[in-house]
Amino acid sequence: MTKSKPSSETIEKVKAADTTPKVKSRKGRPVGGVFFPRNSLTEALKIPTTIWDNGAGKPFALQDVANYTKGEAGNPYSPTSFAFAELIRSANRYGLIEGSFQQKVTATISLSPLGKSIVAPTTKDDVNASMRAALETPEVFRGFLATLHGKVIPPEQVCINTLISDYHVRQVDAKLCFDVLMKNITELNLTKESQDKRYLRLDNLSITAASVEPDKDGNILQKTDEPVIVSPI
Repeated sequence: MTKSKPSSETIEKVKAADTTPKVKSRKGRPVGGVFFPRNSLTEALKIPTTIWDNGAGKPFALQDVANYTKGEAGNPYSPTSFAFAELIRSANRYGLIEGSFQQKVTATISLSPLGKSIVAPTTKDDVNASMRAALETPEVFRGFLATLHGKVIPPEQVCINTLISDYHVRQVDAKLCFDVLMKNITELNLTKESQDKRYLRLDNLSITAASVEPDKDGNILQKTDEPVIVSPI
């Protein structure tokens, strides 16, 4: 007995009745992936620095940003390369720039207020406070670092397991996420040692007291480099 094929009308009815939600993902990232910078904060600061130094802080075309930004080998980036795209995404995820990577090289990105307060600070800005704000902009970084503040930094595998279990980082991304976190901790000098153990100290990036400014009564405050301790988030 030959089975008849369903009519086009029947197929359309089935499609219309299918209420299964369609899951979409951002380009270049699997569904369910946690978004975090793939570069350290120090590396990502190359982008806002380029925008300020070569574009006076005004919106800057991606191709121009790439041409003025040097990679590890000291050569400019290709504006459509994977490495440049990741650097732009990292700068965006730290809150340093406004705009995102596109294949259209004439598309522009610009400094965010946070990025400008770091690469071109004024008397109203505190670079230490801005650096810490940028470091804690990615949600997974903020949560993980706050949990370890003032504690011994656990072994690598314990940290990776924590990122997977508590912060929902995909297993394939967890090692990279850990590496970027540790690179930030090292480059920003966020540890103190006691008895051969490394403790995480976010307060190493505390707000610095203002220097030589009058108080509300007009008295000149003593210049100091001592940090004002900020309670962890």
